[in-house]
Amino acid sequence: DAAVRCGSRVGLDVARMVETSRGDPMVACYLRSSFPALLHFAYKYPDPTEGLLASANAGGENVARSTLLGALYGASTGVKGFREDLVTGLHDGAAITLEVDNFMAATAAARPPAPEL
Repeated sequence: DAAVRCGSRVGLDVARMVETSRGDPMVACYLRSSFPALLHFAYKYPDPTEGLLASANAGGENVARSTLLGALYGASTGVKGFREDLVTGLHDGAAITLEVDNFMAATAAARPPAPEL
């Protein structure tokens, strides 16, 4: 699991941290507490909807944490990993989708071709 591997690189036992916690962490914005909390949510909630809602509902500095958590889930699952209503139900969802699609197209166009093996 990526959260466990990432945690071990910085000296955190993420599985034990989640198992011994009394609930989901509510932490401030400081990296020493917010990064372990991010790993907690990523490990405990493999489902993007559950993880993002738990992170938001835990309180504390949930905006930055949930933004990064959403990016991690998106990188892992793509948009198909998210409940459709969480994408289509966004305020200005169509404009946001268009912006993301344009960004992805521009990124793909600027990327050099992969070397042939």
